[in-house]
Amino acid sequence: MSRRIRGGDKQGASNAITHAIGLAFVCGVVMLVIFLSFNEKLLALTGVSSALIPIALPYLLVRAIGFPASLVSLVSQSSLLAQGDSLTPLKVMTLTCATYAILDVMLVAKMGLAGVAWATIGSQYLSATLLLVALAKTKNIVGPTLQRVKTSELKTLWSSLGPLAIVYAAKNSTYATISTCATALAPLQVAAHQCLWSLFAVSSFTFTPLEQCALTFLPGVRNRIDYQAMSKVCPSLVVAKSDWHLLICVHFGRLWQTLICAGLIGGLFMGLFVATFALILPFVLTPDVRLWAYMSNLALPVSLALCMAGLDIPINGHLLARRKYSFLVRYRLQDWCNASPTYYYCVMLPSNLSGI
Repeated sequence: MSRRIRGGDKQGASNAITHAIGLAFVCGVVMLVIFLSFNEKLLALTGVSSALIPIALPYLLVRAIGFPASLVSLVSQSSLLAQGDSLTPLKVMTLTCATYAILDVMLVAKMGLAGVAWATIGSQYLSATLLLVALAKTKNIVGPTLQRVKTSELKTLWSSLGPLAIVYAAKNSTYATISTCATALAPLQVAAHQCLWSLFAVSSFTFTPLEQCALTFLPGVRNRIDYQAMSKVCPSLVVAKSDWHLLICVHFGRLWQTLICAGLIGGLFMGLFVATFALILPFVLTPDVRLWAYMSNLALPVSLALCMAGLDIPINGHLLARRKYSFLVRYRLQDWCNASPTYYYCVMLPSNLSGI
């Protein structure tokens, strides 16, 4: 979509948005049906204790209703970001978070754990609705239109969607393997792991905008020769048409370097942030003093993991922007295949928690 917009093909961009949103909704419905049909078996595959399944099932069944809205929200938000509009998603997410907080307080007191799930899906459907309205109504923004399904457009989407699905499935499978291995540890170790795992997950999401920036801006830089824009980047150069390619490379290199530097600095900062909680402020995460020693042992590996995430995520966006799908598929699958047996081996070691 970003390439089409930068190339001036607004109708093609609208076709891409329309088919992507429709496909996201269909996939969400399919996921919902699968989960409703095989919910207990799917939960059992995570390795969770059979005693916890009846407790988790009501929550997850309600959350499953939000699958279509969640996927539509992701596609709509990406469509706005691809057009350089980051303010609208920010406004929508702010309103959505505020709504979730209010619903959470109202429903948890009455419904318990299920109330959390209903608050979540309520905010998800609100987010999807607001983002779709923004796409349709905002000036200078290309949005979806009512049209027939085009096989050619679906094939184009699939050429990117297929490899991307494998990349992210392998990446999420690695995370699932970590969680599965952690649940096989002693209860205190599991609790310590979950305290820092939650903080790690929240911290790692701070790097996602770097990936989004790469996906939004790098394709346009590489695929469209914009003389005026490039002249602003290097005003000191006397630019002839033969020099445009050089200026594009310069602009691309500067943007890429900025993303990498931001990821490195952000990774170091977030690593220090999480280590501070693990070593100095563990009582903020849990009042159970029995967990603090385990958490302090995890400070170094968690910090290093966040430093690497700060580099990994923008590099992933850079490779996606350059459509290096085959490399990413091989890398993510190899990473998952290598990591999974390593994690299971770490469970059997004396230092199993730190190993994982």
